[in-house]
Order: sequence, then structure tokens, then C-alpha cells
Amino acid sequence: MRIVDLEILTAFLLLQIDAEVEVETETLQGLVTFRVKDLIPYQLEESDLKILRAIHLGENKVSEISRKMKLPLATTWRRVKELQTAGFVTQDADGLKLTQKGRIFANLNFS
Repeated sequence: MRIVDLEILTAFLLLQIDAEVEVETETLQGLVTFRVKDLIPYQLEESDLKILRAIHLGENKVSEISRKMKLPLATTWRRVKELQTAGFVTQDADGLKLTQKGRIFANLNFS
């Protein structure tokens, strides 16, 4: 059965189809869930990392991030939208928030 699971996952990756995958643990007492798109590499720009770090530090509006980073508002908005599409950031009534994936990258030090 595992080989079928791997074949399906491989097909999704090759075709870049996003799906939610659920995998039962070996003990059958737990379930791990992830999205296929989280396995597809995404090239972050330096400004993306700065935006993720700003959100991590509490900035939750595009205008605040733009002003703090000294980037044009349109550029900041575009990068935030791309980060949302890639699954790094979500937005609700309270503003921008990092996903688990976004928190991981915000805490990485690439220097």
C-alpha cells in the first residue's frame, strides 16, 4: 500500500497539483496532514524574508511593513500576495499572520 501512496504523491509533485495529504502513523494512533504544495521548492527573495520577519515581530498590515522596510507599498503588497499564494502568510480580520511554514522561514537565519 505504501508504494501506491508514494506513486500518487510523486504524480502530484510532478504535475504540481496541490492536495491535502493525510498519513496515518505507524502505530495507527495519529494522523499527519500536509499540503503537497509545501513540498514544492519556493525561491524566497531577501525582501520576502524581511516581510516574514516583520510579520513575526508583530507587523500585521501591508502599510506598516512597507513603511518599516522602506519599500514601495505596491511592491510590498505584491510580495505579500505571493507569500499568501505560496502558503507562508494568511490574512483575516486582524491582519496578516504567518502559517507554520511562514514561522519556520521567519526563524531561519540565512546570513
